[in-house]
Amino acid sequence: MPTSPRVYHVIGGPDQIVLTDKGVFFIPISESNPLVPGSVIFRKVGSLAAGRGVKPVEMDQGIVFGAAGGNGIIAVLPTGQNTQPWELRDISRYHAGLIRNLRCLAVQAGTDETAEQYLWAVNGDGSAVSGRFDPDNQWVGFVPVSGEGTIEWISATVRSSA
Repeated sequence: MPTSPRVYHVIGGPDQIVLTDKGVFFIPISESNPLVPGSVIFRKVGSLAAGRGVKPVEMDQGIVFGAAGGNGIIAVLPTGQNTQPWELRDISRYHAGLIRNLRCLAVQAGTDETAEQYLWAVNGDGSAVSGRFDPDNQWVGFVPVSGEGTIEWISATVRSSA
């Protein structure tokens, strides 16, 4: 890889997304270029570095990960273009004060009754925020989670109505 970055996470899918300390890369995969030894090419998506300790999560819209330094949440989103198929977007940009020393992320997927997905984030101080992606406006709105106590970890699951 160019610049010899430290790889923190690799996420599979139509392309392999590689999150590193020097930015985000993707490995293009197709029928004409399957993933086999000797076929791996790293293409840079952007220079926003990933945080090491927070596991990325997948949403319908793309992949979400904690930024280096723990004070932001970044999304890797498909563009629909062939020349630049992925882009990075700082989805916590308008809510920067709510994300502090990010500890973990979780996604609550939609159900048969509602297609909404919620992103949950836990901060190092035990506070948490919840966000929802608005595909019409291309942004995520975050609100703090309130209540008594300190949150150590979060996970989410969806129960199908079927």
